[in-house]
Amino acid sequence: QRQMCIRDSFHTLCRLIVNCRTLGEALVVIGRFYALVVDDFSIKIRREGGEAIVWLKPLRTLSPERHVSLHGATVFLLYQFMCWLVDRRIPLTAVEFSYPRRPTSAETLRTYDTREIRFEQPFTALRLESHLASLPIIGGEERLSRFLSEAPVSYTHLRAHETLRYL
Repeated sequence: QRQMCIRDSFHTLCRLIVNCRTLGEALVVIGRFYALVVDDFSIKIRREGGEAIVWLKPLRTLSPERHVSLHGATVFLLYQFMCWLVDRRIPLTAVEFSYPRRPTSAETLRTYDTREIRFEQPFTALRLESHLASLPIIGGEERLSRFLSEAPVSYTHLRAHETLRYL
């Protein structure tokens, strides 16, 4: 069984997307990469009604606590990484979570640039205007190397199977 272990794969993922031209292209690569290293969910991107939707598709049933921890942490880190890739805060039309709101979620929810946050949705998802998927990836090899050398250990060595209480 594969376990999602960003410590062992995050650097490889970064190397795969450093030469992508756009955010949308990078998100497709991220989705394909996660399919190789994660058993619990896949990351998908689709366009629908003027929006690009990045969503987590469950691949197996998880305990409620693991589901919340894994989905909350993944979408949180994915959004932060998306913003880093394009070197700007990405305005979201909505953030959706496939679980009920938790009392501890208010602080973390402020990290998303959105006015609409929905809970108890069919999927955990980030929604953005479709044209934002065409934003260019900023930087290149030098910026990536600096990021990987300066990034907090907690970001590049995060293990999603540990208890993460982002949301």
